[in-house]
This record gives sequence, C-alpha cells and structure tokens, in this order.
Amino acid sequence: MKKHILFYIVLAVCMIFCCSEVNAQAQNITVTGTVLEKATNKILPGVNIYMGNKGLVQTDYKGKFTVTVPANSTLTFTFVGFVTEKVKLEPGQKNITVTLTEDKKRS
Repeated sequence: MKKHILFYIVLAVCMIFCCSEVNAQAQNITVTGTVLEKATNKILPGVNIYMGNKGLVQTDYKGKFTVTVPANSTLTFTFVGFVTEKVKLEPGQKNITVTLTEDKKRS
C-alpha cells in the first residue's frame, strides 16, 4: 500500500514540474531588430547579442537579428570598438532598433 501512495506522490510531483516547464516556455517571445552605428546611422553586421552570459546570435550582413527569449529579458549588444549597450525588453515589445556608439577610449 505504501508503494502505491509513494508512486502517486512521485507522479504528482512530476506532473507539476512538467506543467510548470510548459508554462515557462509559453512566456518566450521572438524579437527582431536592427543594429546601427549611432554617428552615421549605418548598419553594423556581426554585432554579438547576449542574454546574461549566454551568447544568442550575431547580426547578419544587413545588421538584422532574430532571437527567442523570455519576456522582459535584457539583451546585451557588443561590437569591437563600440560601447556595449544593454536593452531591457518591455512587455509586448517584438521589434527593436539598437544604436551603438563608437568607443572613443579605444580609438
């Protein structure tokens, strides 16, 4: 009898974890955008995009990117010779334009 009770408890715990994982995945959003150089408004291909310490993608040759991240994430944009930019995504935000400023300290 105790084995049956233990089995149902373990089964219930597993179902709770599975349901919470599905719920967490449902909160992901797909964000598209473009990265530009602030001074000239020209596209920046090859910009690295991170969420926390996890590298996500690089911008393509047109300076465009697409990422799927949890809602309300903060994305970090880095490119050699430019100041790192952090962008906090607002609820419902699906398209962003990021401008990077040349790092005068490195010139």
